[in-house]
Amino acid sequence: MDDILQRNLTVLGERFPKVARLVEGASLPFDRRVEHTGAGVYVYQYFQDGGWRNLTSRYNPLREAEQQLSHADFEGAKFVFMVGEAGFYHVEVALSRLKPDARILFVSHRPDYLRVVFASRDLSTVLSDERLVFLVSEDMQVIQQGILFVVGRDQYDVPTFAHWAHPVEERLQSDFVTEIWSFLHYVFNAELVNLHTTRFFEHWWARNFVCNIPALLQAKHVQELEGTWRNRPVIVVGAGPSLNKNIELLRECRNRALIFCVDTAYRALERRGIEPHMVVTLDGSPMNAELMCGCNYDRYPLFIEPYSHYEIVRHHQGPKLVSCEAGAHEHWWNMVLPEQPRTASRLPIGGSVATAAFSMARFIGADPVICVGLDLSYPQGQCYAAGTLHDQRKVEDLRGNRELYEVEDIYGETVYTTHDYLFYLRWFEREVKAGDRTYVNATEGGALKHGWKVMTLREAMEQYASSDVPTAEWMDAIVSRRPDPSTIHTVHQNLKRSRRQLRAARRFLTAMMESLVSYSQGIESGHEPDPGGLSRLQEAQRRLRRLPLALAFLDAISFDTVYVDIKLSDAVAKDSSDTDERERQRMWANKSALLIHRLLELTNESINIHNEGIQIFEQEFHRELREARHVPAECV
Repeated sequence: MDDILQRNLTVLGERFPKVARLVEGASLPFDRRVEHTGAGVYVYQYFQDGGWRNLTSRYNPLREAEQQLSHADFEGAKFVFMVGEAGFYHVEVALSRLKPDARILFVSHRPDYLRVVFASRDLSTVLSDERLVFLVSEDMQVIQQGILFVVGRDQYDVPTFAHWAHPVEERLQSDFVTEIWSFLHYVFNAELVNLHTTRFFEHWWARNFVCNIPALLQAKHVQELEGTWRNRPVIVVGAGPSLNKNIELLRECRNRALIFCVDTAYRALERRGIEPHMVVTLDGSPMNAELMCGCNYDRYPLFIEPYSHYEIVRHHQGPKLVSCEAGAHEHWWNMVLPEQPRTASRLPIGGSVATAAFSMARFIGADPVICVGLDLSYPQGQCYAAGTLHDQRKVEDLRGNRELYEVEDIYGETVYTTHDYLFYLRWFEREVKAGDRTYVNATEGGALKHGWKVMTLREAMEQYASSDVPTAEWMDAIVSRRPDPSTIHTVHQNLKRSRRQLRAARRFLTAMMESLVSYSQGIESGHEPDPGGLSRLQEAQRRLRRLPLALAFLDAISFDTVYVDIKLSDAVAKDSSDTDERERQRMWANKSALLIHRLLELTNESINIHNEGIQIFEQEFHRELREARHVPAECV
């Protein structure tokens, strides 16, 4: 047995040394064993209800695995995720059916179970197969990070996938399997959404970033508030339907705890005259601007990021908090504001306004963190609390468009949720496992319970927020500050310089497109390409490379353009495989001209974004800019 184990681990270690070390260091489990039967096969068994039961067939486990996989559809899948160690017979069968360019990603949180398998059978051929990839860890977060890395390696493509679990292992490891499958659906759907969202909304994000620059310069950084509310309560208010049960009680909480309200829920609070201490808004899509349209939220600090919708940010005249993650625009922003402050600690946003508000509460040292309106499910078929923008939406409206899962709520009843809510449900459950403070779910409904103290908001107030705390003083410490005149002048000049470079880029791109069109027309007419046209093309390219601000901004807004170019390049390469050299040159010239045309459209839009951003900047800092020019007030 030891020789077999070492042989398998040696082969495994050549490709996955960390996994090999995990398996080697694992102890043999008490509930798994293997027997060599009279039929000459290894049968794998598990211990349950006082006896040993078979995981695999005692007679022909390979045929059993073939039957188990007979209805599995791996056709067209680039990645096949598999769960369940059993005897690895199913992995052998799956590899025999797998296409050369596909991959099996074997996911396991039980290296001790793998040790049982690897110690009994020579699997060196299976383990050396390049199509088999291991994601193994006792830490679920490590596994999830591995999945994210694999799925997100190509930012311009989301791979097709399938998943399959060994039937007996699926029952024995049901919690693990459910969490992995829900995470997979969340990740792949999120990647698809991110891919298409980035393609469709990256121009909005660019507009938000540029138009938010005055707010970014004046806002207080969240890092400056680290630890400023230690051992005092914070209530995070979500927009779930259970908020209807205790929203009125929040009025009594205002002096006893900080209230962090997500933008979706703010309208419901405003209707009732309930004042939060902070409003959180992150989403930069046009739809999100509707959430705060017509609302008055100047009196409360607004927690934003650079890509938050600029209309929400601009219509807020009060103090702002910003989590400065410049994302795709970081390179451009570093040139516009070359001496921006660098902070060591960063706030993990978590992907939603609710997770951001929760993370902010922990970041300032809150204890306890109390959540209300955080259903993460659809109790009684409702989607949102009364008074929110979409309070009439029902779970039935989601059927057909969203996959629904059944989960158990805090009362032990079955409720529906979606893959994104299920992901956040698990996220919140994992985040509290550290036990670093008290976490209370006072939603009075929904599915969040594992690791949380579940109680009513009234009970939470009596136990954790029974006396006044200095909420007003904490809010007063969040003030907007005018940047010094030299910073304002530098940013203003660099914004205008960026616009000038974009205008120059437009000229060079126009020249490049004209040269490519002329080149293509020359090929079509049977003439030799004009060497002067190619020279002009090369000169325009050289000049374009001397515009760093323009190129950095275009790079931050060109995801869709690059995506289309990649897909078009693949199509052209396929179509031109059987054509002559002259036709291939024409096809590539036309494709390149199309790319330049799309870049020209981007450049024009970028100039418009700069025009709008510079106008907002000059309106906000007109006094400082006027003084910098030494122009009398009556002349402005």
